[in-house]
Amino acid sequence: MGKVIRSIVIVLFLSVAGQLSAARREAPASTRQDKEENLYNYLSACAFDQFLNNNHSLAFEYYRQALEVNPQSGDASYRLAFYYSSLNNYPKALEMAQAAVAADSTNLNYIAFLSVLYYDSHQEEKTLQLLESAVGFAGSIEDRIQFLRMIYSVYSGNSDLPQMLKTLLRIQELEGETIESLMQQVNIYGALGNVDSVKTCVERLIAADPSVEDEFLAMLAEAYWNNNMDNEARKIYNTILERFPHSLNGRLSMIDFYSARHEQENFANTFISLVTDKTVEIDIRSGLLENLIALNRNLWGEALNFYKRIFDTYFQFEPDDISNMNNYAYSMCLIDSTDLDYYFSLSGKTIKAEPQNATFLDTYAWIAFLLGKSGVAKEYIDLAIRYSGNIINVEMYDHAGDIYLKSGLKAQACDFWEKAINVLIHNRSEGFNNSTIDSMQQKIRNSRK
Repeated sequence: MGKVIRSIVIVLFLSVAGQLSAARREAPASTRQDKEENLYNYLSACAFDQFLNNNHSLAFEYYRQALEVNPQSGDASYRLAFYYSSLNNYPKALEMAQAAVAADSTNLNYIAFLSVLYYDSHQEEKTLQLLESAVGFAGSIEDRIQFLRMIYSVYSGNSDLPQMLKTLLRIQELEGETIESLMQQVNIYGALGNVDSVKTCVERLIAADPSVEDEFLAMLAEAYWNNNMDNEARKIYNTILERFPHSLNGRLSMIDFYSARHEQENFANTFISLVTDKTVEIDIRSGLLENLIALNRNLWGEALNFYKRIFDTYFQFEPDDISNMNNYAYSMCLIDSTDLDYYFSLSGKTIKAEPQNATFLDTYAWIAFLLGKSGVAKEYIDLAIRYSGNIINVEMYDHAGDIYLKSGLKAQACDFWEKAINVLIHNRSEGFNNSTIDSMQQKIRNSRK
């Protein structure tokens, strides 16, 4: 295989070399007889044409030839650096980018690309030195701001808060105070524990855009409680609720606060007020419930009761959100065996709304199975499989195997598990692990004893 690849490379190289020779032969007489500059320009033009035609390998060869003609060419080195980078040949890309900057140390494009290569190779000191040099001689304010933002990104990658702040203030000197820069300062000052500066920035933000005052106040509250000033944070949250009772961001911030402080009742009450607030778009409220469902397996005892109260209240307000209703019923039946009848009734509402939805039918069948309703479970798992068409859902087929085994149909149960295992094996590269396969294989062995 290695010899074949090398042969192909040689053939391609000879083909390119032949085209280069032809290019020289077909060039005007002035190109052959004139100065090297004319040949360099001609090769560069050929390279650019090939690049536009997406023939990058041939463009590379033209640029390489151009660089041989004029080793001091920054443009050819720069473009070769890009090409080597696209091939993941970073040492060679770095070498060419350095040559480009050496040829023209004031070219901002060369400097920007070399700084990226330095940063990617973890040479942060060189990255910063290069970027600072660009800030020093950049002709326009826009260019200086661009390179300062790159410097900010380097410090941000290291979470160097003091240098981030210093760079941010340098940018602000050039472009003036903006809402974006003030919000960044709020985050940095908060992380540094400078709550007074956070408060000052928030006051400026409110003055700049009073239409989202609740969001800015929430940022101040977060700075307080992140620095263990909970009483001050609560005062701000009370202000938000009094002045902006339908605030989305304010209540989301409060939910985070109550979650961090393990205040379950306040968490539940605030969550309920949000997801039952019809001034908030249904997609947002539904999405919040969907995210909350993913957390339920870590809940127990009193926390689980608050969790259930959130959903019970929500479904009274939004009885048509059957997608979340199905997900909730299924996830809860796995962890809470004390209220299976209720989850079964919720699942029943979903299949009544969409009687051909295979996922909803699978949930209904599985809860029926957990309740010991084997006949109902088999009836609805059959419907789920029918309406799933040619798609083999692993979890559904695993359920089908358990349900059929309970009904005494061992051969059919094993068939479901084997089909599910085949799908898992086929898709193992997509993140599936062996635990589910092992579980179903064990079921097959047990059923055949």
